[in-house]
Amino acid sequence: LVLGQSQEILDHVSLITPKTEMFLYRNYPDFQLSKILPQQMDAEKIKLVYAGLLGVAQGILKLCETLDYSNIEFHIYGSGAEKESLLSFIESHDGLPIVYHGQVERATLHKELMNYDVAIIPLLNRIYGSVPSKIFEYARLGLPMIYFGGGEGESVIKKHQLGWVVPAGKYDELNNLLLKLKKEDFTLGFKNNIQKEAVKYFDFEVQLEEFAALL
Repeated sequence: LVLGQSQEILDHVSLITPKTEMFLYRNYPDFQLSKILPQQMDAEKIKLVYAGLLGVAQGILKLCETLDYSNIEFHIYGSGAEKESLLSFIESHDGLPIVYHGQVERATLHKELMNYDVAIIPLLNRIYGSVPSKIFEYARLGLPMIYFGGGEGESVIKKHQLGWVVPAGKYDELNNLLLKLKKEDFTLGFKNNIQKEAVKYFDFEVQLEEFAALL
């Protein structure tokens, strides 16, 4: 029995050992649901957030350098290899609406994420077999997403209508999307539907029971 976090991984393994039983085991979160609050219309700009590793693969520094801020403010949580370069960029471009919040505990982060309009999940380059666990985590929070990483994650976002997809590295397309988005796009109904999809399709306990039934 082979477990894989993505269908791409299982398809690849099946080419090597076609008779081996496969099981798609996603990295679903297991935390208590939070009630989604009505949108705060206290700002004209869209509140875009990134939370996670500030590593080379995520390309947050390049994202900061390339984003069109006409319609957004960008909030960042996390730490990693690019942290110091990122802080230097923010300091030297203090006119840009970029806010670095540092690292916070997961429970606190979840509460803070509920205050944003949309999260971005970026990868500089497509990683074969990768489906970021943030997709399932944000869906459970009812947080709309912009997936900017390519690969199987795109199909998950599209299939479950969790937000928007932009091909990895296509910064012009990303900026065009950000310019078109409006605060009214992030309705309570939209966020509730995302959370309902997570409850129905990204359930940790249900997946565990299905896996246990194979053993």
